[in-house]
Amino acid sequence: MPRPTHAEINLEAVAHNLRVVRAEIGPDVRILAAVKADAYGHGAVAVSETALAHGADYLGVATVEEGIELRHARVDAPILVFTALATDDVAPVIQYRLIPALTSLDFARTLDHQAAKRKKHVKVHLKIDSGMGRIGFLMHEAADAADEISRLPHLLLEGVMTHFPSSDEKDKTFTRRQIERFRLLLDDLRSRGIQFPIVHTANSAAIFELSESLFNMVRLGVSLYGYLPTERTDASPDLRPSMTLKTRIVHLKQVGVGTPVSYGRTFVTARETLVATVPIGYADGIPRELSNRGKMIVHASGGSGVVAPIIGRVCMDQTMLDVTDVPDVNVGSDVTVYSARREDPNSVESTARLLGTIPHTVTCAISRRVPRIYLPAHPPRR
Repeated sequence: MPRPTHAEINLEAVAHNLRVVRAEIGPDVRILAAVKADAYGHGAVAVSETALAHGADYLGVATVEEGIELRHARVDAPILVFTALATDDVAPVIQYRLIPALTSLDFARTLDHQAAKRKKHVKVHLKIDSGMGRIGFLMHEAADAADEISRLPHLLLEGVMTHFPSSDEKDKTFTRRQIERFRLLLDDLRSRGIQFPIVHTANSAAIFELSESLFNMVRLGVSLYGYLPTERTDASPDLRPSMTLKTRIVHLKQVGVGTPVSYGRTFVTARETLVATVPIGYADGIPRELSNRGKMIVHASGGSGVVAPIIGRVCMDQTMLDVTDVPDVNVGSDVTVYSARREDPNSVESTARLLGTIPHTVTCAISRRVPRIYLPAHPPRR
């Protein structure tokens, strides 16, 4: 019997969002679809297949294991691994034709040595730290590093990239300075005879607000799934959220005034209350911080839905709702946990605002024990 809790992933929305980005960047700029973290909780294989069928050229993952999962699913597109890798990652990078973002000379030398032993050539992208302060070659060392890497015979310098820490802020001064410094680096490298077929800096925020950051590939992250990375923006692209999280009521009980609900008795009824229990909790990815704060939408007797507050603490596997004001509610009534309508109080974006976070953290938190159901049922293959 299928679990009543599941996430519906609208793959047509993913395809639509790709079309919006393509219209924004034009026909000549490549799109890398970021499908790390199981496609931000949406399912990496299905999203990858859909993205590639609708205009994406590359895929981006965070770990070698994520890349291997896609290869095992017969996804054949170029896959870039964003994060710093260890020596143990060298063999699978070569075996599964992954493209590492190089962040150190030691790793580059080891990769070249192992590729030579296997009589292989490995495409790589040079990662530049122009202000993120995380991984990558610092600006003052990047040119010399690229010079050495370009002479490693079994590595192919296919791309160069940097990342923006604040492109989602209204003040773009820091990001524009990053772009200027990055361009100067490219000029320096060109003077040394080093050129890259692919240059990429733009993330979702920059795609819509910093045309000078587009170069010839963009990295489409959270906007692939229908969300703007921030509300501090003047951009208003027609993006469509692609996830709806659903469950059903499994228990109802009428309780009197003064009845405590859930752990810690943080909620006590102030009236006669009809309490509904739904089989979803923090082990499924519902933040415990939504206790006594969050909302879900209950659909009873085919109605359009009534907003019901979460009462008491969110438990590991269950959450309680006050459905006193929901007419004709029953065990089995459908419940929308996260709505795909961004104007609803329980949309991913509304939930992120309530929690003081970003939409990515809401969708990424949904655990793998929650089944994903795809609409349409069979993702298109390229």
